[in-house]
Parts: sequence; structure tokens; C-alpha cells
Amino acid sequence: MRDKKLPLHAVLRLARDAAGVAAVHIVRYDPWGQRIVPLMLAASAEVNGKMTTGAFSHAIRLMPGGTALTSIYHDGRPYCGSLDVVWRELDSFTASLAQDSGWHHGLVVPITMEGLVWGSVSFYHERPLTLEQVDRCRMAILLIQNYVTELGNARNARRLQRAALRIGAGIAQAEDKLRREIAEELHGTVQTKLLMVWHELKRCQESVAPDGDMAQRLGRLGASLEAIREDDVRRLSHRLNPGMIRIALRPAIRHLVSCFGSCMDVDIEEDPEYIRCDSALDNQIPEPVRLAVYRVVEESLLNAVRHGKAVRSLIQFTVNGDHLTVSVKDEGHGFQDHRRERGMGMELMETRVRAVGGTLHVTSAPNEGTTIRIRVPLSSTPRPSEAPPQLVGF
Repeated sequence: MRDKKLPLHAVLRLARDAAGVAAVHIVRYDPWGQRIVPLMLAASAEVNGKMTTGAFSHAIRLMPGGTALTSIYHDGRPYCGSLDVVWRELDSFTASLAQDSGWHHGLVVPITMEGLVWGSVSFYHERPLTLEQVDRCRMAILLIQNYVTELGNARNARRLQRAALRIGAGIAQAEDKLRREIAEELHGTVQTKLLMVWHELKRCQESVAPDGDMAQRLGRLGASLEAIREDDVRRLSHRLNPGMIRIALRPAIRHLVSCFGSCMDVDIEEDPEYIRCDSALDNQIPEPVRLAVYRVVEESLLNAVRHGKAVRSLIQFTVNGDHLTVSVKDEGHGFQDHRRERGMGMELMETRVRAVGGTLHVTSAPNEGTTIRIRVPLSSTPRPSEAPPQLVGF
């Protein structure tokens, strides 16, 4: 297994020395442009300097009607023999330079990726290859094929990671949009209808004897309805669409915490750097990050009450460098980590955090409570984990 840090030119040199040939060349095949794109050539220093400024330094167009290159790149068949046959199927400029190289014999083997021809690796030599050299080339081909396959897997992993970030961001945006629409409906249509019902109750109360039992019952009903309209509906509307988030995170969190006052004591600890970054006048925490943090804290407190039966929680905010760390620790029942079932709430939390380039960790133990910790960049641009190097043109 190759060292993941081994660069491509070192891999090609190993392949060249193992096969005992003059040079090893790797190219990328472009089926749409009908061309091959040189990636790297391993030869002597003198030859490298000459060839990388000539025939092997630019994309090479394939001439129509060729048979050797068609067999290699269309059919996925290797070619072994005189390279003059191959050179003639290139454009005239490249062919003349290639023929001057002195490499008139060799082996060209297609490299496949997921069943398709990705490119090829070529072994060039001044004289016809011996059977022993061809046998050595087989081992070198496996080495290069494994190298390219690993790069392809890494590339697919990065693609999936970017797709997951896009999907996660889309889910979070769709949820936020739905929350805003529901909040607007509650604040507008529902509030208005409740107000109309309240006025109708008032008229009914005025139409009966003021000291009678019916008037008292209607009065209590009207007061309850007013409390629902002014307190419950308004509070729910703000929870669904916290307008304070547009200004700063701290007041939105404090308003959120106040909603849990009747069922749980919640303490907040904030370091000075976080307070400075979350200034209402010059806020350095992007709004998407603030909203993601708010939703994670909200879901964490809900889980603490609903599942952990907690009566106390602690929220901590810390800024270190260009990252904000937030932890929510409750004193609830806790659970075994390996037995935790991933519910919708946890999935949405992870989705939101990933969408802003952050990470989420959950630790818990029976009778020791649960801690949810997130670390997000002070930027709304997702930052996937560092990716391994790519081949040029890969």
C-alpha cells in the first residue's frame, strides 16, 4: 500500500525504475474533447526539461480514424510495440516532437475508473521491451492504478461531502422558511381571528346580567383567550421566527431561555470575546451561524426537558480564534451513547451545523446528564475537512 503522502512524481519514478524503462508518462483522457491531457512525465532531468516544454506540455488532440489510440481509449485495450504507430495518430506538431524523443518502443495501458477509461500510463524505451520488462511493468501498473483509484475515491468523498452540505443547507433553509410562514400566520391571521373572538365574547358578556354566573364565566373565558393571544401565540411566533437573531445572538438566546423558566433553570456563561463578537453594532458572527446556534440550543433544551427530565442546564459560549464553541449541558437522566437512537431533532441539529461548516458532538451517560457541543466557524462558508492533493486535470 503506498504512502498517502507520496507525490505522483515519486510514484512514477518508482514505476520507471521498477520497469527498467527510459520514461513513464501518465495522461488524462478527455472523451468529449477527443484529446489527452498530460499530467506528469518521469524521465531523466535532461529529457524532462526538453519534453515538458514540447510535446508533453499541452493537451494533445487525437486525430480521427486512428486505430491504436482508439483501441486504448475507446475499447480499454493496452498497446505494446512500436510507438511510431501511436505518434502518427497524434496531431502533426505533437507527432514530430514525440518522434524526436528517441522513444520508439513501449507499452501503453489504459487506467480505468468505475468501468470507464480515465487515462493511461505509458512506458517509453529506446529499444523493444523484453518479456522481463513487460512483467515488471505489470507491478508498476498496479501501483499507479491504486494511486489513481485512491485519488478517485477521495474525489468522490469530497463530492459527497459538498453535496451533503448543499442538501443540509437546503433542508435548513426550507425549515426556516416554513417557520417564518407559520410565525407570520400566527402573528397575523391567527392573532386577528382570536381578537375577533375576544371582541364577540365581550359583546356577549355585555348582553347578560353583569352580576350573573354567565357574565363571570364569559369574563374568565375572555381573559383566558386574551392570555393565549398575547402570551402563548406571541411567544410561539417569536420562537418560530426569532427576529432578534438579525441583530445579535445573545438577546435571542436570553429570550429563548426565558421560555423554559417554568420547567427548568438555565444558566448562561459567556466569555468576553464572544460578547465582543456578538455586538449589536458590529456583529462578527454571520446571521446563518447565529441562527444555526440558536436552533441547536433550542433543540438541546427541548430534549433536556422532554427526554432527560432535567431541571437544570448550563449554556456556555466561547470564542477561540475564528471559531465559536457552544455547549449545552443538562443534569437529566442521560443515556448510553451506543444505544442512542438518532431522532429527527438530532438529525436536524447535525444538518444545521454541517451547513455552516461546523461540527457537533454528543456525550452522555446514565444519571450523568447530556452535553451537546458544537464548534462553528465565524463565517457562513462551509469548510470541509482538508482534502488530499489532486492530480492536475483530475
